[in-house]
Amino acid sequence: MNRRYGGWSCATKPIRASALGRLPAGDSPNTCTVPVLGASSSTTSRISGSRKTVPAATVKDPYHAGVATLGGGTPPRTVRRGAQLAVVSAVLAAAGAAAAVAAVRHLDTASMIYLNLIAADDRAAAARLLDELHSSLSFHAVVEVAGLVLLAPLGVVLRRQWKAARIFAWIAALVLAAGLGVAVASSPEAHVSPNGSEPPAIRQALENLIASWYPSLTSVLTAAQLAAMAVFSIYLLRSSSDEFYNPPPTEGPAGLWTFARRPD
Repeated sequence: MNRRYGGWSCATKPIRASALGRLPAGDSPNTCTVPVLGASSSTTSRISGSRKTVPAATVKDPYHAGVATLGGGTPPRTVRRGAQLAVVSAVLAAAGAAAAVAAVRHLDTASMIYLNLIAADDRAAAARLLDELHSSLSFHAVVEVAGLVLLAPLGVVLRRQWKAARIFAWIAALVLAAGLGVAVASSPEAHVSPNGSEPPAIRQALENLIASWYPSLTSVLTAAQLAAMAVFSIYLLRSSSDEFYNPPPTEGPAGLWTFARRPD
């Protein structure tokens, strides 16, 4: 049965891909779209009014093939890269958490040596200093553990077609970036800077409260983690990622009216 849609003329009965051969010329010179069964639910064939042989193996529509790729199970490269960088950020967070925990354990040992060298009148101020150092290192460890917990699952959920996954990734990156900023601002190195008036033994014990490797290592890890989170957030903003998480609506198999409503 033939139907017309605004100058489009086409047989509306689907034909099988194996049955495609030489089609009779129609009255209308317009190109029409015929759903093809047997190849793919999203595959269609454009058949002109003149006689034309369409090989069954080459029947393919780029629009619906793209929709099937972006809206189906295979994520685009930007999403895959974003998921990989989320995993990298989680690994960096784990390394940062391990460094912070190791620094806390070092502080617990070094603080005993420091307190033994401090005069009794200065013990209260020394105890407050140690509390500040312990709080700063513990906060850094908590932020990094939270980063590990939040970012590690993104390597899997970002590859699924869930809008909430992308939104969650942006929120997690923003919250963790703010937490790392606070950790850097309250860095413990500023609290252990000698003023030059201390005896050499006390000065050495004060400098030893923070492990010598901690400032440089955490600086590198924090910078790398912030960069990775920024890059995967940008990847998730790309148009191909947006098409993956917001695919065009599909209401049944693609047909003539689908193409008639879509401008070329």
